[in-house]
Amino acid sequence: EGQALYGEDYKSVWHFAIIHNDAGASPICDEFHTGSGFINNHMYLGQYLEQSLRLVNPKVSLHYMEYANYFSSDDFYNKHIMSNMMDGGNWTEIFTSKWFGSNNPYTGKIIDGRWANIELPYLTDEFILSEGIDPDVTLFSTEDNEWLKLSDAHLKSPYGLLRSPWNWNPAPYTVRYNNVNRFNSYKFYNDISVIDASSYLGYYSGVVCDDYSSFMENNVNGLPLYNFLTAIEDDVHGKVHFSIGGSGGDKVVATAQLIQDKFGFDELDMVCIAQSTQKYFKSMGDLKPGWTSSSTLPFPLDCSDNPWQNGELTTTAAPGEEGGPSCTCNSYYTSSSENLAIIFDSYFLDWNAGQSQYKTMLKL
Repeated sequence: EGQALYGEDYKSVWHFAIIHNDAGASPICDEFHTGSGFINNHMYLGQYLEQSLRLVNPKVSLHYMEYANYFSSDDFYNKHIMSNMMDGGNWTEIFTSKWFGSNNPYTGKIIDGRWANIELPYLTDEFILSEGIDPDVTLFSTEDNEWLKLSDAHLKSPYGLLRSPWNWNPAPYTVRYNNVNRFNSYKFYNDISVIDASSYLGYYSGVVCDDYSSFMENNVNGLPLYNFLTAIEDDVHGKVHFSIGGSGGDKVVATAQLIQDKFGFDELDMVCIAQSTQKYFKSMGDLKPGWTSSSTLPFPLDCSDNPWQNGELTTTAAPGEEGGPSCTCNSYYTSSSENLAIIFDSYFLDWNAGQSQYKTMLKL
């Protein structure tokens, strides 16, 4: 439809989403978020997307968001961080109906504006082909042979949606939470030391000008280009995803409470565990569901069959719900103390941990 209107060079947003999803979830390596791949590939993909936008309207350019200005603002700190983390993004005009829409803070669903109720596609062969992509051939030809031993040519969620293969969200619509698991920033900033608050919540409070200064000092000034390329994604970009996209939902909150009640953890422990989980998937990128080879360790969870089987969805129930998939800890890691140490070290070994993080590690 788009090509009929704007010419054969036009590509829809889903075309670019497939590229990004395949690159980031690659069973070989993360093509877009490590080393020189982050800057080069995202700039290329942005310019590629801009070409399609200009076929629709030649006056349009991709906008540049100086997000440090937003996250350093009184609106973000006072209205959102310190007052109402469940505001649906309304601390800034960008996330209102005028621009990208506000979201339901409990479900994450975008509820107003141009982008309200956008549904994600199921990645059938027919859909992939409709986006001008061969469903049986990877987008990374030099990795074809090894890739196809470990995975399908194009990556999808366990529910068949255009999401990463470790994303067990069954909701068929775009989600945004504007916080991580409803962690209470105001409580943290008042209950623990400034150093610990910064260590915990800095990762969830966007990127500010001090982050730029620190990044320049530690990774740019007088240092090789390699330092810049390998540090920029995590130091001055990745945190934006947590502050805008975030994670959440009633099931996440209920699970966190169950863990707190069962093991005596408090909210600060849960922040540490959540951060460690995110770092774990970045540092152990080859551990992905259903992918096994002699060179990789088993995925931490053993899960029942994916709801997406042979191009059809068998259930829309979430994990743990009636009729939904179930998961248990992979027995590999509980078979010996040595194997258990592997997963513990993977979670915490690269932490530059403060006192509160060490307290959580001792509890674990």
